[in-house]
Amino acid sequence: MIYSISIMVFFAIILGFAIVYNSSIISFSERKRELASLRVLGFTNREVSGLLFKENLLQSLLGVILGLPFGLLLAKGYIQAVSTDLFTFPVVIYPSTYLLSALGGLFFILVAHRMASRGVSKLDLVEVLKNRD
Repeated sequence: MIYSISIMVFFAIILGFAIVYNSSIISFSERKRELASLRVLGFTNREVSGLLFKENLLQSLLGVILGLPFGLLLAKGYIQAVSTDLFTFPVVIYPSTYLLSALGGLFFILVAHRMASRGVSKLDLVEVLKNRD
């Protein structure tokens, strides 16, 4: 049982990081021209990365806040679905589990932002100066 739970937790960690990283990359690529314009106007790499970080943090914190109670509902629904007359499992989720989940989500946000913000320094500023409109 411990091995199967460990495997599920491992894949949950990989999936959680992939979702946050993908969101960061998509946000960066959609706004690449705008971010490069900010760089041309005099913003530093750190300031531009900070804008991306605030956006990703807001989205991810909302996801964490909504995900914790919905995870409890999902666990209760699953246990209710597999319960029979022969056996029933109680749904027990400790407060430390919520804390570890939230901290893990915040860690994924920081690592994914760090990896995605490397592209800010590689923006082509000359291309932005060319007026295509």
